[in-house]
Amino acid sequence: MRRLAAGLGVTAMSLYWYVDTKHDLLELALDSALGELGEQQEPAGPPAEGWPGRLRSLARGYRRLLVEHPWVAPLTAAYPNIGPHARAFDSALHRLLDATGLPDATRAGARLAVSQFLHGCGGTVRRPPDGEFCLALDVLIAGIEAHTGTGPDAAAAPAAP
Repeated sequence: MRRLAAGLGVTAMSLYWYVDTKHDLLELALDSALGELGEQQEPAGPPAEGWPGRLRSLARGYRRLLVEHPWVAPLTAAYPNIGPHARAFDSALHRLLDATGLPDATRAGARLAVSQFLHGCGGTVRRPPDGEFCLALDVLIAGIEAHTGTGPDAAAAPAAP
């Protein structure tokens, strides 16, 4: 708080007129950063690419955000992400997965896989090079396609439990 206040040219105590705690400030900063995704929250993607292209666009936008703001990844694990921009991103992901045609029973698992992928590949421990990230994203998309019954390997896909 002191460092932020110094950067703003105010006293640390004056910040508490606007936020109750340091944690409130961090949650607001996290949500503000997620707001930078802007149009990435609802990626259009060319119609021929469908949901896989939109998922690629969403994932790459989120990765860019984490690269530009390395402090975001640890905060996403520490805070509930309930601000308006976090909710908008979550809703966009939900709508995108609805568009996959996955059965309801497998959609929650796909959502968890995408979320964990986004947080794991953008985190601070080890950020894979772009090529590895894109390959891993393609594998994730292929797995989702296999469970929709519409992907290129749909005939070989295991049935959902």
